[in-house]
Amino acid sequence: MQSRLTLSALLIAASLMLACNNDDTPKAADDTTPPKDTPKPADKPGQAASTDDAGAREASKRFGLSEGYSVSVAFDGGLNNPSDISFSPAGTPTIADSGNGRVLLVEDGKLVEAITGFDTEFWKGNPDAFKVGPLSAVWVDEETLAVTDGGKKDGQETVNLYYMKDGKFGDGNAYSDDASKIFSNPVSTDHNAGWTNEGNLCGMCADDLGANIYVCGQGSDDKTLVLHMDVASFEMKPLLSADEHDIAINSPMETLITSEGNLLVLYSGAGGVADGLMVLWDLETLKPIAQYDLGKHGINDPMSMALVQGTDATYAVVDNNWALDKVQPGTLSLVTLKADSMVEVETIATKLEGPVACAFDQGGDLWITQLGSMFDQNKGNVIVVSGISE
Repeated sequence: MQSRLTLSALLIAASLMLACNNDDTPKAADDTTPPKDTPKPADKPGQAASTDDAGAREASKRFGLSEGYSVSVAFDGGLNNPSDISFSPAGTPTIADSGNGRVLLVEDGKLVEAITGFDTEFWKGNPDAFKVGPLSAVWVDEETLAVTDGGKKDGQETVNLYYMKDGKFGDGNAYSDDASKIFSNPVSTDHNAGWTNEGNLCGMCADDLGANIYVCGQGSDDKTLVLHMDVASFEMKPLLSADEHDIAINSPMETLITSEGNLLVLYSGAGGVADGLMVLWDLETLKPIAQYDLGKHGINDPMSMALVQGTDATYAVVDNNWALDKVQPGTLSLVTLKADSMVEVETIATKLEGPVACAFDQGGDLWITQLGSMFDQNKGNVIVVSGISE
């Protein structure tokens, strides 16, 4: 893990160089400010089977959960297209409430606004459906949160780094040593490379040293790109292209670094088509090592994956079953990667409500953010599934 002092000093120094403050910069809210449309938490948010037996059975029935697992609803409503969930090194749940243009933390069982004021737009410029803002939020270290500014136009989006001090992000609109916000360059058109403006940045991960960030691009329809950001220089540029390796499936959604130091990328493919795919990339050669066909196992539009604790190659994968006109029942599956690009799939939930992101907490429970009964309507929710981790 990179030391706090090194990264903090780097952020401060960079902030002084970037003194050209922008009035449109997202703001970090005081953690005592209640979020608008705050969802009501369950009695013990994040604790599976926190209700009585009848309530637990009803929740399992609602989400079509298989026997042997349990589920609870941590927050029901008040979230608009929640697109990511991650955990700080200390275990704090962190939610990208994309459609509301904010990032939330779960503190003492309540949702608290951490950073607000992100731009929002509609997916691919469609004025009728799917509002997006910050699409991904991951911790680089104990004090630094990376957020994709996904609500800007393609070619203008950046990865922003927010520096926390004394447990608060402070005023993210000010470039100061107690509340730094540094951002990468946007990735704009490169005609020589054969692609146009990149955007809808999502599915980030950071390495253990906090030195490298990997992020999926959804904006350019010319090439299917995964980007790399060097944290020290804040430089972001294309790293991997599926097209250049004859991989026909597009729409990278999630990145994870494996224990061997390779990059696993989840591709959702075309909406409503059973063509989900995982590709394992060698970060030294930048070539694919293996491709795992999820579509033939009925996984249509996988949006997120998380390594099951206690395993080397089993992942929880949520399938959104994507449509632009309605929320369709999604699934939760356990996907085990085998030799020779073979996979084993066990689907354990069949009635999820538009699942978008998933992550395991320190106790081994899987948190899932969902669109809820309707997208763009503050119907989003967070559920917690227990019984998966060994």
